[in-house]
Amino acid sequence: MIHSVRYALYIVLFLFAMVTLALSAVRIHYTTHIPPYDPTNYGVQFYDPVVVELLVTSCLTVLWAVFAARTIHSRLEHRFLSSFGGEIIGLFVFFVLWLVGAAFATHSSNPPDVMFTGVICPRAGSTGSAEP
Repeated sequence: MIHSVRYALYIVLFLFAMVTLALSAVRIHYTTHIPPYDPTNYGVQFYDPVVVELLVTSCLTVLWAVFAARTIHSRLEHRFLSSFGGEIIGLFVFFVLWLVGAAFATHSSNPPDVMFTGVICPRAGSTGSAEP
């Protein structure tokens, strides 16, 4: 019973990591191929290092989820990685990577303050109006 729950949770982890992988890849492609007159960053190409961190974290998480789900489903034995302690250490490392990536990605001073709709977002504490 517990193996089925762990297997299902690793499948869910795999799906969430794949979505984050796709969104991070699209974000990097978009910000490194901005048209000259795009309102995002006034056409200057850039990339956020935190998006690269999220991309790497999601790639590693996909690989870990596939490895762990295969190990659980096939009842394979590996020296340290298939033990409970090895699994907990691996999940803790991924938890820290995801936590750091989410913290930096949602930090209020993370430039640019532009939504994907092309509308410039008002800064925290500003009224958002153009009048002085």
